[in-house]
Amino acid sequence: MIKNVFKNAYIINMMNKVMSLLLGFMASVFVARYMGASLKGDYAYIVSVAGILNIVLNLGIYHTYPNQVKKGLQNAKQKFIDIYVLQFLLYEGLAVLIGLLVSEPLILLIGILAPVMTLASQITMIGMVDFPIYRSISLIGVAAFNLAAYMGLFFFFPKSIWLSVLVLILKDMLFVCLILGKLKIMPHPFRAEKGLMKEAIRFGMFPMLTALLLNLNYKMDIIMIRTFGTSAWVGIYSVAVTIADYLWLIPDAFKEVLFSKSIQKKATDAFNASIKISVMLTTMASGVLLVFGYWFIPVFYGKGFEDVYSIMIILLIGIPFMSIFKILNPLYITQGDTKSYFINLLCGIICNMILNIILIPRMGMTGAAIATVTSQVVCGIYAITRYIKKNKVPMKDIFTITSREKEMIKGFIRKS
Repeated sequence: MIKNVFKNAYIINMMNKVMSLLLGFMASVFVARYMGASLKGDYAYIVSVAGILNIVLNLGIYHTYPNQVKKGLQNAKQKFIDIYVLQFLLYEGLAVLIGLLVSEPLILLIGILAPVMTLASQITMIGMVDFPIYRSISLIGVAAFNLAAYMGLFFFFPKSIWLSVLVLILKDMLFVCLILGKLKIMPHPFRAEKGLMKEAIRFGMFPMLTALLLNLNYKMDIIMIRTFGTSAWVGIYSVAVTIADYLWLIPDAFKEVLFSKSIQKKATDAFNASIKISVMLTTMASGVLLVFGYWFIPVFYGKGFEDVYSIMIILLIGIPFMSIFKILNPLYITQGDTKSYFINLLCGIICNMILNIILIPRMGMTGAAIATVTSQVVCGIYAITRYIKKNKVPMKDIFTITSREKEMIKGFIRKS
């Protein structure tokens, strides 16, 4: 029976999400306690900017891999890995050059980290397509390494932003090595096919821009607080964001496990049920954080992070709205309505940016949280309105739980 569990992609994916949540939470506690609010702010800023650069440096190439595999490209894994490693070497060389010209440590750290994150995200796509179970198990192992490394820093080393970023680099490179070891492929970056690279960039450009907008919607507030406020503000705010963001794992896991096979009638049935259950779960989880967060945040994160709770409360308001947007993303793509998806994201980002510029100088971290929540509400309402109109879904199907869905929930609870 245990053997069968480890062959089930859905169960392994669920385990990966649960373990990622637990290990990620504990790692965030040690990161915050090791660095303190101010240094944690610099760390969050580096990770946020590097995350945005990761998408840009990617050039959308990794979005092309599943399509090329489907089209029957010969030796696709080797060819794409050659391109990925060539990009990595070029970007790291550029980072070293920038480091020699610029004396700002944060810029140098961003330059070193971003190419590593890019390579890890590209290799992740190959793992997702070719061996999802091994990829999920590897991610759990890497998350455990990440926690152990930050525990080691906390107990045995003085505060250092360099050591903190080094852990991130080692974590991502460990994952890359695990996947390459599984593939048994030796990269040959200087044999990378230029024609395939150009084709991949053309294909992946629009998905890249979409991913960039989505990432900006999540990371913009960190960058804006750093611009208008202090590093300590960023440190406190980033912890609140980290706690709130863990709620995304709940509806994602529930949706993948429950609705992948349980609803076969038509697409709108699956999305209607998924929206309702996910909103219900995120609301319930938000309620738990609201009740217990006041005491567990100081206990876990320590002094200097007392303001996390009030910021987290505001951020929780936007979670149900953004969960609707996340759930409907696959339908946008399936129906070829990527333009609406792009416009929705763009409107959310413009709203977020304008409100951040207005509110952060006046209200600090609270203003940034209000700006983020407002943009999430805009995205959620636009997504559900577009969905109802385009698919001619009755309002009652969105806002009431049917007897069939009640039975599905009971069955899921019994099985779990």
